[in-house]
Amino acid sequence: MKPATIVRTSLMLIAATAAYKVLGFAEKLALAHFFGTSTTADAYLAGAAVVLLMGFLLGDIAGPSLVPMILHDRAASPRTLRASLGLVGLAAVPLTCLGWLYAVQLARLFGPGFDQPTLLMTAKIIRIGLLAFPVMCFSAVLGAWYQAFEQFTRPALADLMLKLVPVIALLSTGSVYGLAWGLVVGAVLRLIPLLQADVPWLPSWRWRGAQLPTVLRHAYPLLLTSLVSVHLISVIENAIASTVGAGSVAAQTYARRIVEVPIILLPQVLGRVLFPILTGLVLERNYQALQAWLARCWRWSLLLTLPLMVLGMVLCQQIVALLLQRGAFDQQSVQMTSTALWAALPGLPALALSTLLIRFSYAMGDTRWPSVMRVLGALLQIGLALWWRRWGLAGLGWATTVSLWAETLALAWLAQKTVQQPMQLNWRFTWQVGFASSVAGVAAWLMMRAWQPISTASLLLSLSSASLVGLLGYMLILALGRNAEIGLLWQRWQQGKIQ
Repeated sequence: MKPATIVRTSLMLIAATAAYKVLGFAEKLALAHFFGTSTTADAYLAGAAVVLLMGFLLGDIAGPSLVPMILHDRAASPRTLRASLGLVGLAAVPLTCLGWLYAVQLARLFGPGFDQPTLLMTAKIIRIGLLAFPVMCFSAVLGAWYQAFEQFTRPALADLMLKLVPVIALLSTGSVYGLAWGLVVGAVLRLIPLLQADVPWLPSWRWRGAQLPTVLRHAYPLLLTSLVSVHLISVIENAIASTVGAGSVAAQTYARRIVEVPIILLPQVLGRVLFPILTGLVLERNYQALQAWLARCWRWSLLLTLPLMVLGMVLCQQIVALLLQRGAFDQQSVQMTSTALWAALPGLPALALSTLLIRFSYAMGDTRWPSVMRVLGALLQIGLALWWRRWGLAGLGWATTVSLWAETLALAWLAQKTVQQPMQLNWRFTWQVGFASSVAGVAAWLMMRAWQPISTASLLLSLSSASLVGLLGYMLILALGRNAEIGLLWQRWQQGKIQ
């Protein structure tokens, strides 16, 4: 894929994933409007987390497991895909039945602080949502086929159904059960566009010659890391938050979604686009180019996320009030959510970096050690959360931040060891970005202190002005310091290499 094609594909994916995230926010906005940080919101978010744990788990492991096999032997790739679909079907249906039977026990396990009515509501939401599980598994495997052949747009647009339909259902019914049924219908509508005539989507249970042993050998470490450190950890976070107090699960979830916005819009999209390219460089054994990609991704992640982190911490209460304070979401809900957000934001750069480093390791064919690192990071987070929950939502947020940085540093060490070349960290660049971000935060704080908003419109204007002033100060400091990446970008623009 040529650099210009990478840019175009990235922009299309950014647009699609931005729409996905906007719809996800619309869902949380509607949920906050109808239920605020009540026990009803806690019940839905805890129940939906269990369903999505099972539904998205396969999506995380299908790409890294299947894409190398599809690219390695294109002639046998249809058979490999159909056999994978057959295997997934055999596993998904029994798991759905077990989830139905033990929904109450699942609700009690992942909501230990809930009272009896909240537990029963959570169990009912789990039962409804599990109907979408086999469909989501099918979509995840088909998504790996599209990714292998660098067709990113159709799956990204299909994903929108998973957010659009639940929002419509909630607005139409005003019920969390309607929202859960919307998740089921959205999963079905998400699958339909992926069933193209040129895609071998019919499952097969004839597995001879389908390379399933190789796929499974790559998949099991990813299954462990995705289960423990990505999806299960969010369910465990909800379980611990349920013991902090009523509304804590909802407040923590709202804060987490706000933090994840920059990750969806750049590092995650870039990681998906670069994965086939990095895999190709590995097959060519071009370790020098791999090291250059690694260093550049590190620098650009810091360049883009550090100012967002600082501005978010300075303006967190205003951000939460602007986004969520309406309907049942009162001032107490604003305070709870902004506390969780403030403590989680220092982990934003680490989250961006780890997203790229994980994709880098997968491209190198190493799924075992990244899995170990992420599992250890998850265990550290759980331990710190149990220890620091005495400080409420702030303690849970700092547990996430500390564990993310520990995991990211371990993944960076692993990456430079894998390419057999030390990654040259430009400490002057890091210092410049850190200092410029601090200046941005101070400028935004002074702007907000001088401007006391009295309405939603004035809050939007003051928040936009403070953010703009902060970002201008950030860019000014970088320009005066002759930042290397900014200078290179400007030089390529002048040469016409960036259109």
